[in-house]
Order: sequence, then structure tokens, then C-alpha cells
Amino acid sequence: MLNPAAFEGTGGNPGKKNTKELFKRVGIPDIFAISHARFVRKWGAPVATSFIGDKLEEIVQRRHKVAHRADALTISRVALRESERFLRVLSEVLDIEMGYHIRALCRNAR
Repeated sequence: MLNPAAFEGTGGNPGKKNTKELFKRVGIPDIFAISHARFVRKWGAPVATSFIGDKLEEIVQRRHKVAHRADALTISRVALRESERFLRVLSEVLDIEMGYHIRALCRNAR
């Protein structure tokens, strides 16, 4: 069951800035820096520290272009596959990091 109120106040599309802000609100100051090592392991290749936020922003901008200008023909299948893989890996990593954070909060609340 989804609670619509839970989706309020997200600041729009979950790009680099909004994602960092959402995690900051729950007590994770720089989610991309904190999750970088885990992301690299799951991604299977070393990436720059700025890669996670930059790639996320690239995908959001691409989505914006398609949604608001109906310009989908310039996106290659390779780019789409990489985007899908990136979002899958990132969502797994963010879920793990949030789980660790919540467990730590519960331990400290006792």
C-alpha cells in the first residue's frame, strides 16, 4: 500500500541535488560519498567519486528531454541499458545504506 503523503516534499525529480537532500533529511549527510565503495563493488569497475551523482543527473536530464520535448530518438539502446543497470545498482546500494542507517538508529534508541 502506498501512502501519497510520503511522496510530498521530494523537490521534484530525484536528481543529484534532490537525492542528496532527501538522504540528508534522514541523517545521512552525503549519501554518494558514503555509498561510493559499495557502489563500485556492485558496479564492477572503479568510478570517480562524482560519477554517481553525475550519472544520476544525466539520466534525469535525459528523462526530462524525452518527457517534455518528445525527443527519444537520440537515445541509443546502449545508453538505455547502461542507465537501467546504473539505476538498478544505485537503488540496491541506497537501499542497503538506508537499512544500515535505520538499524543504527534503532540500536541507539535503546
